[in-house]
Amino acid sequence: IEYLGGGDMTEGSCSSLAFAYAGNRAGYDVLDFRGGDSRTYFSHNDSIQLIAELPDVKSCIISGRNDIACTNQLLEKMDPGKEYYLATAQHAAIVRTTETGFEYLELQDPNSNGWHRLDNVTLFARFGCRLHVKEWPNYLIEVDSLTKNDEFLNILGFINTADSDQRKGGSGHVR
Repeated sequence: IEYLGGGDMTEGSCSSLAFAYAGNRAGYDVLDFRGGDSRTYFSHNDSIQLIAELPDVKSCIISGRNDIACTNQLLEKMDPGKEYYLATAQHAAIVRTTETGFEYLELQDPNSNGWHRLDNVTLFARFGCRLHVKEWPNYLIEVDSLTKNDEFLNILGFINTADSDQRKGGSGHVR
């Protein structure tokens, strides 16, 4: 968490950052550039869909007009002790379920990175969940299944960036 976390000095790199976390869980040294083409690529639903559909990757996709309702359906599918990549509304993060409820991993705050409570208030305030006119996809991907997928690990090379090129720090913001 300390290795990847820091205030985001881009327009938001939550998705690529969450995937970088999965790569580090697999034992790889993956830093998120937080900007440029990797931020754009990993933030698109088409790219997330491609990763969710990789062979042997365990994922669930629920489309709907109500982000909070869809996300809550996804969260109920999680197994205790496992971590998941969640993409819904305007944010992506690593999530888990504990004895006290759901949590998300904040990695974009300049001062307070780590596990935080995930509830409907957080889904609205941090994830930007809303009601929509048309249906939008919401993604839940098991992190362990990503870490065992060679194609996903090869994709991570796209976000593996030198420490000196990182765009994060105390002057960054939660995005």
